[in-house]
Amino acid sequence: MKNRLNVENRQTEHLALPFAQLNGFYACNQMPKGLLQEIEYVIDLAKRFNKEVVEPRFLDIDLQAHQDHQYLPQDLIDKANQWGFYTLWLPQIAGGKGFNPSSLPFFCEEISSTCVTMANLIGAHYLGIVGLSLSLNYHLSLSISKEVAKGERDNHPTICSFAITEPNAGSDSQYTELMDRGKLRCHARKVDGGYRINGTKVFISNGHFSTWHIVFSYSDIKKPSKSIMVFAVKTGTEGFQIARHENKMGQKGCPASELVFSDCFIPEDQICFDMNWLSQQGRDSLAGDSSGFSLAQGNIGAFSSGVARGALNDAVNYAQNTVINGKRLIDQEWAQCHLANMYQNATLARLAFMEGVSVSLNTQFPKKYYYFNKFFPHSIFRFLADKFLSASVGTKLRKFIVNNLDSESQTPTNKDSHQLVAGMGSLAKVAASDLAVKNCQLAVELMATEGVRHSRGAEKRLRDSRLLQIYEGTNQMNRLNIFKALIAPYGKDIKMYEG
Repeated sequence: MKNRLNVENRQTEHLALPFAQLNGFYACNQMPKGLLQEIEYVIDLAKRFNKEVVEPRFLDIDLQAHQDHQYLPQDLIDKANQWGFYTLWLPQIAGGKGFNPSSLPFFCEEISSTCVTMANLIGAHYLGIVGLSLSLNYHLSLSISKEVAKGERDNHPTICSFAITEPNAGSDSQYTELMDRGKLRCHARKVDGGYRINGTKVFISNGHFSTWHIVFSYSDIKKPSKSIMVFAVKTGTEGFQIARHENKMGQKGCPASELVFSDCFIPEDQICFDMNWLSQQGRDSLAGDSSGFSLAQGNIGAFSSGVARGALNDAVNYAQNTVINGKRLIDQEWAQCHLANMYQNATLARLAFMEGVSVSLNTQFPKKYYYFNKFFPHSIFRFLADKFLSASVGTKLRKFIVNNLDSESQTPTNKDSHQLVAGMGSLAKVAASDLAVKNCQLAVELMATEGVRHSRGAEKRLRDSRLLQIYEGTNQMNRLNIFKALIAPYGKDIKMYEG
């Protein structure tokens, strides 16, 4: 007899989801007038950079990286540095240009419409910066940010990477509920004056180009969720080696690096975050500790929207200029429907990432943040920071924030906001990346045999797009996060991650 499922229907409470939250609608009302001008400015800047730098080079770089696995396009990093992209979203207090972080996804979308590899060479740096700025070591954060600004002035790029993934722990390393089930092995051992790190990080975007690496490790690898430690490690530190970079299918111009730590000593003043210290303050987490991942996932949504739009442009241009049996392809009804489907996908991808941006705008970068950053006399702020923000004062500031400001954000209302940011970040990433892959497939289908020619660019775009479904948490894990953040809170006794 065949096994039968034991299905039992129970009468339960009605589950009411607050689906119609209209985040984008409310964000329009909350958006400072000057922010729209910033967004328009960075989009125009991205268009000019694409035309002058990216378009003449992106296919050649992909081909060269395919033929020579050791090739690294350092000249693209140099160009991005010369154009000021690595300080554009740094605060003015640290020598940056102080643009609002909400404009970064729009910039990345525009760059991605030509080449998502180039967008990652810029965007991955800001993932490192976000990891650094969300740390509790404000003195170190300011110091490294100033070093990035100096690297721009000296024409010597100083950028950051974000190192969390390990050989046996990928997406599960991003969620504290799953850390103890994974095999996280990057160990931080306490010694006099600091820690010694042993372990390996893999798939680290821009690792070969970066000067500073924001590295996650664990003081107790049997219980990593309770012993997270984050360090800022500088390239050239004894015991630290940047080893190979992956031979990827797509986004070949942006190295996915392997970082190896062999008894690498890191002094205490380079600790960004210490879960043990946080526990001593009577806390087991920070309200914003998932914000970095949510911002990164939203940015992948922007990458994806750009790729979907780029695939549409490829297909339209091909159809416009291709004649079959004396009739242009674009004049044929089946092709028009095909292109309409692609336009639909590109539009939906953009709406998905913009909804994620809207949530961040309302919750993480409100009007008061924008106006403070724009109009506060930063020369005074910079003077005060240089004079008073020493390591000892930074420690007192850290305690104040944890015990006061962060406690305020743990209220039920603000917890809901953090859940919304986390869920919408995952939603933007999943929806937009799936639509990007679909559009790239449709572009290749439309072009038939021409679509697989490297010179057309469509097959490169398809190869590049598959990574969008993998990094910053696989789409499968992000779907679970969507459920956890946006649906589960309104259910009753829902269990997560139990198979």
